[in-house]
Formats: sequence, C-alpha cells, structure tokens
Amino acid sequence: MGYLLPILIIIGIIYYVYQDRRSSNKLNLLPEQFVVFHLETTGLDAAKHEIIEIGAMRVFRESTTPQTLQALVKPHVTIPKKIADRTGITQEILDLDGEVLADALTAFTAFVGNAPLVSFNARLQMEFLNAATTRCNMAPFNNRVSCALQMARRAWPDRNSYRLADLAKDESPDAGTTHRALENCKHTLAVYQAAAFKLRSVN
Repeated sequence: MGYLLPILIIIGIIYYVYQDRRSSNKLNLLPEQFVVFHLETTGLDAAKHEIIEIGAMRVFRESTTPQTLQALVKPHVTIPKKIADRTGITQEILDLDGEVLADALTAFTAFVGNAPLVSFNARLQMEFLNAATTRCNMAPFNNRVSCALQMARRAWPDRNSYRLADLAKDESPDAGTTHRALENCKHTLAVYQAAAFKLRSVN
C-alpha cells in the first residue's frame, strides 16, 4: 500500500502532461494569427448589392483576447426592409453612423494586413470584398482564405443544417442569434476552430 500513493501521483502527472500536450497540439493547428471577418450586405449579389457592415477579429493563437474592428457602411440605396428586420441595422442607423465605403475598406485593409482570412461562405464574402475594392479603385485582397462553411461540411458530412447559427450553437450552446457582423465573426471562429481540430487541417 505504501507504493500505491506515489504510483497514483505519477499516473496523475503523466495524464496531466498528456492532456496539456494534446491541447497544445490542437492550438498548433491554427495559424499563429489570422483574421475572421463577416460582411452584412443589402442582398446576395455582389455585382449589384452593397456592404452595410464590416466586422473583423484578429485572433492570436496564444491569446484568448482578439482585436476587433467594426464599421457601418452607408450604401447608395435605401436598405431593404427585410435586411433591416434581419440585422437590426436600419436606414436611420446608417445615416447617423455609416461611413463611406472607401474609408471603411481602408480601415479594414490596414487591420487585415497580410494575415490569413477566415470567413463563413468565403466565396460570397470575398466576392463582395473584391467588388468593393474595384468600386473604390483599391487593390484586391490576395490573402490566403479559409472557408468555415466548407470545412464544416467536410468535418460533419451528415448534418441536416449548415446554417452558421446552428453550427455555432453546437459548439457554443449560449451563442446568440443576432445577425450583426461582429457577432457572426464570433460564431465563425467557433465553427472554424472546431472543424480544424476535427479535420486536423485549416483548409
């Protein structure tokens, strides 16, 4: 019996080290830093619809506190009622607090730099971003891009729903349901991290 306690202590230490290394290895899957972004828009056609909000989070692998950016953008047309109802972003809010697209895009470009980008439905989000840079006579984004939606489809192929809100609730049961850009960045980050750990890949 005298040997039992030291043995149990050694087993406990080995288990703790093993779990710590597993956690560290998971973190090492992620880029050292990356930017999660989400756009709210007046519709789904990047050729004719406009960005009304940009949200972004610069995430550091070794930190739990991301840097954030949020900008409301004043469109050239009146915001559709269904978009205002879904997002809570009204024409009055945009008239009061909205920036011109070029200013918001310049701030976002500086925030992003050369960091890898992560978005949900990245193809559509990048279409809107690059359509915006064209309108503002700015260079297109050439950053590496990961799509949290495509990763989720590969990680969990038998799901009934791949809506961002549904995926986020699985990873974070207390996730909210608002349709604002920064909130959706948080949801996207949760899905991206979970899918990356499941796939052992960030693409």
